[in-house]
Amino acid sequence: MVGAFGFACGVIFPTLAALGAVIGALYAEGKIPGWHDETYAIRNDFDAPPLAFIERAASRFFGTMTYAVHLNGIVKYRNKAPQLLWIARRADTKATDPGMLDNVVAGASAGASASSRRSSRNAGKKQA
Repeated sequence: MVGAFGFACGVIFPTLAALGAVIGALYAEGKIPGWHDETYAIRNDFDAPPLAFIERAASRFFGTMTYAVHLNGIVKYRNKAPQLLWIARRADTKATDPGMLDNVVAGASAGASASSRRSSRNAGKKQA
C-alpha cells in the first residue's frame, strides 16, 4: 500500500524513506484514514521546491501545510430572485469529514501548475 514516499529531488534519502515506512505503519494501525494512493509534496511555501513527498492522507496527521483548489457556484435566476450560493455536502462514506458541508468542487493541489488540471478532473468526479 505504501509507495515511494519520502523522497526529495528524485533522490531517496534513508531518513525520508523511513518516513514512508512510518506512514505505512500508521495506516496499518488505522491512524491515517482515507488512503488516496496519491503522492503529496511537502513544501515550505506554495512555490518552493518539495522537501519530501508523502501519501496525501498523511498530510493531516502530520499537520503539514496543504494547498487546494476550491470552486463554489452562485446562481442568479432570471426572475430577479436573490442570488443563491450552492453548498455541497460530503458523502457519509468519505474517510475525511463525512457528512460535513463542502465546496461544490475541490481537490488537493501539489502546486500552481496542477491547479486547473486537478479542479477539472475533480469536477468530472462530482458530476458522476
